[in-house]
Amino acid sequence: MKVKILLLLTSIFNIASSASISCNYLWINSNYTCSVTINNPEGFDGFTSINGNHLPGLTDLDVTSLLGNYGNTPTVPQILCKNFRNLQSIDLIGQEIQSITDTAFSGCGSLKFLTTITNAIASISAGAFANNPLMDQLELWNLQLPTLPESLFNNLLNLRQLQIQSNSQEGFSLP
Repeated sequence: MKVKILLLLTSIFNIASSASISCNYLWINSNYTCSVTINNPEGFDGFTSINGNHLPGLTDLDVTSLLGNYGNTPTVPQILCKNFRNLQSIDLIGQEIQSITDTAFSGCGSLKFLTTITNAIASISAGAFANNPLMDQLELWNLQLPTLPESLFNNLLNLRQLQIQSNSQEGFSLP
């Protein structure tokens, strides 16, 4: 029994130590931006830090934009919204995201724009955007779903623009 527990703990440690999130911080169109690289092929969601050095005088709270270009994570790590609580814009491009959970964007109460381009999203929780009442633009690309959860948009009272493109499922319908 002790050997099994030790092997399990070693396996978890190896996954966690190989998974990483790092930011290159820069200014893009007057937004302090984290250009994020996510290396998380096993979907680890226990991150405690994001690597990278802020520009002088700036902190995680100054980050208003997240730009993810071609990473590797089946889920959106919670730490992104936990650390960058003032995010207004998130672009997750080619991250290999397969699932959006209830906790993925729960800490992003200021989020106004979200796009997921070139992923393979096969699952979206009904409460995925429950804590994002300010969102006014949502772009979901490359979905692999026959439909979206019925209550997905319930809390998105400011949503002005919804784009759903390149869905692989025939007969796709909105709730």
